[in-house]
Amino acid sequence: MGDLSQRIPVAIISGFLGAGKTTLVERILNNPHGRRIAVIVNDLGEFSGDAGLLKGASLRHHRNVIELKNGCICCSLRDELAEHIAQLVKSDQFDYVLVESTGISEPMPVAAGFFADDEVGDALEDRVRVDATITVVDALNFPLDFEKSDTLRDRRIALDTIDDRSVSDVLAEQVEFANIIVINKIDLVDEVELRRLEAILHQLNPKARLVRATHGMVPMELLLDTRAFDFEEASQSSGWQRALVGKKTPPAAEFDLASFVAAWNAAIERAAACFAGHGR
Repeated sequence: MGDLSQRIPVAIISGFLGAGKTTLVERILNNPHGRRIAVIVNDLGEFSGDAGLLKGASLRHHRNVIELKNGCICCSLRDELAEHIAQLVKSDQFDYVLVESTGISEPMPVAAGFFADDEVGDALEDRVRVDATITVVDALNFPLDFEKSDTLRDRRIALDTIDDRSVSDVLAEQVEFANIIVINKIDLVDEVELRRLEAILHQLNPKARLVRATHGMVPMELLLDTRAFDFEEASQSSGWQRALVGKKTPPAAEFDLASFVAAWNAAIERAAACFAGHGR
């Protein structure tokens, strides 16, 4: 393992389709605060809606953006991801890397890929360190999407024909493994709805820092060089060992969705009681 201080920090940015990941990445690129930042974007292309969302986005006009297409960086594109990161390190032109995963991916297997006990994992761990896992949440649509029972296949955004995950599975996974949760589009909800959402996110991931944002505007010191990722803590998460070898753990084994829904309802009730009390 290389010297930690000499390895380039990497932030993994996740979030469901339309949450505002690309907007956040562009904000970071336009306000690097002296950093030399490279971006690797995972675009599933023909398999998902990400390609359509990225078309026309000004992110493509930045010269430091690398697109990895038609595959997932947590499995089929792990080798390619490692190769590009090795090239970025060797070029000595960058001191920070953002990895924007596709909207239907989960951050755990992406992060685990940097520590896998194989040639790819060893190569990544020697060159970079995971600085933080950041998940972007749509303040308006997260509660609506989570309560629905539709699957990725129902929405025609599944990874492949055997991808049977529900939208709520993906949302919960993205939030559960985040170090930093950016609650985006807060201008579309009122304070009561926002505080209810924050209560739910805290129930699902009490250790994550919650950051409010509009149009992806977040102070850089809250996102970059935070050293929020803790390997020892992350490696104890459910499914980490399976993620290391690219195997998917059924969502039910990761967390109890029934308990999460119960926590959701309980948080709403507590928030409503709190607001009612303040209104007296």
